[in-house]
Amino acid sequence: MSILTPGFSERVFEFSFNAEYANRNQAVLAGVPDIPTQNKEKSLGYDVKYELLQRGGPTHAVALQHKVSRFVDRIGPSSRHFWRAIGGPYFGFRLDVDQYNLIEKLSSLGRPDIEFHFCGPLFASRKQMNDHFMAKIVEANSVWISVAGAGQIKADEPHSIIYSQDGTQAFLFSEKPVPLKVLKDETRYARRLERRTATLDNVKGIYDAVFEAVQSYWPNRSKVRDPGSEGGFLLPKHLPDRQTPTVENMAELLAKYVGMSVLVEVAK
Repeated sequence: MSILTPGFSERVFEFSFNAEYANRNQAVLAGVPDIPTQNKEKSLGYDVKYELLQRGGPTHAVALQHKVSRFVDRIGPSSRHFWRAIGGPYFGFRLDVDQYNLIEKLSSLGRPDIEFHFCGPLFASRKQMNDHFMAKIVEANSVWISVAGAGQIKADEPHSIIYSQDGTQAFLFSEKPVPLKVLKDETRYARRLERRTATLDNVKGIYDAVFEAVQSYWPNRSKVRDPGSEGGFLLPKHLPDRQTPTVENMAELLAKYVGMSVLVEVAK
């Protein structure tokens, strides 16, 4: 079995993808995970408000959890069940239970004003990352994966998401595979004009939904970090205080408690 481990970090992929997405879709980056407290005002305050006002106001939000993936191009004893489900070579990443469960909970709400997705690259080597970054095709060579309705997972066994080499199919893998909805970049981009007709006028509804999801999940959270999960996500030690439901505070809540970055598309 040949396994190519990721040659770049989640942060490198996240930065490259978000920069391309913001440029192509006239979007503003409203929040990223682990923003230092001293940079909060600079990163999540005036700059975002100013850009949203100057560009004509928000229309749609996307919350993304960027993952880097291993690539497996030969069948082996430990990959046989993954290989059979996909039908050939595949990409895959381990899941953090708390993070996945919160994203599944939020995406299953089916809100029209914000999307919740895992986002993974269709490449794994450092050279491919560099080449795609220089050519500005990181976004085009990535896949969006929705876990809406896939169900919650437990911490008593490892869990992974795997997806095919061409990005057309994906599965949540615990004991048995659960099919997931996959979108390629071009499919989403084709709906850009449709999203432009809306206005993101219910930020309070989004903020409240995220806040309530974190609160209701809190008693079930894991007490220790999963050492096998990529990214090593760990919920903070304390529940968040409710803040004024602004775009900035909604993005900060998702960044800190779900580990997602938020891109807000604008009308102009």
